[in-house]
Amino acid sequence: MEALVALLALALTACAAPPAIAPAGTGGEVPRITPVPDGYACGGQIFKVAFEEGVAYVTLPDGTMMALPRQRPPGGADPEAPRLFSNCRTAFTQEIEGGRAVRYAMDGAAFLECKRMP
Repeated sequence: MEALVALLALALTACAAPPAIAPAGTGGEVPRITPVPDGYACGGQIFKVAFEEGVAYVTLPDGTMMALPRQRPPGGADPEAPRLFSNCRTAFTQEIEGGRAVRYAMDGAAFLECKRMP
């Protein structure tokens, strides 16, 4: 629990710029080549997320697409700690050890457990 609180604090303090969000299909956006996302059910909402080392590509339930940069704590991270991806409004964590659990939070709310969809 303390690790989740620390991740949420990092997500909120690392915020410097507004999120870059572009509704899908509105024209004018630059196409991105991203890994194939997995579906996750998080708190009654369905997200598509593709995790890479430095960024998580997210499609929100309304079709909005965004890239969440990985936030790294000063001095480096514990290699077993979950990786945090956030744009200061939307955040996902991904455990890279064990069960590869994923969690989601928005607007400073507590992280919710996500279940990977088949």
